[in-house]
Amino acid sequence: MFRTVFVEVNLNLPFLAHPKMISLQEMNGLNMGNLHATQFSANTIIIFISNVMHEALIDHIIEFNSPLSLIVDGSTDNPKHFLVVLIQTMEDFHPVVYFYKLIQIPSDESAQSLSNILIK
Repeated sequence: MFRTVFVEVNLNLPFLAHPKMISLQEMNGLNMGNLHATQFSANTIIIFISNVMHEALIDHIIEFNSPLSLIVDGSTDNPKHFLVVLIQTMEDFHPVVYFYKLIQIPSDESAQSLSNILIK
């Protein structure tokens, strides 16, 4: 189930397609069970996968004490404001950029406000 949801997200499929993907897997002979065939379940699974990957990234950065850069960019989807946070670090002597977090921010987009949000 987790692999199916992971592929759905990588293909940028909407969660609405999840029940159809489960039906396809079952037509291919897989027993997918009956507890996680809804789009709500797909959303819950991807949140879990995201949290595990997020923790693994932080653990990797701490363990290897790699240099890193924070890359931030603002985005507005009226009336909501967001801060996109990326982390650039080194892996095997090559720079790699990871999506870290999308943070909803208040309408106060001053440098002090954004700094406080990042620290928090």
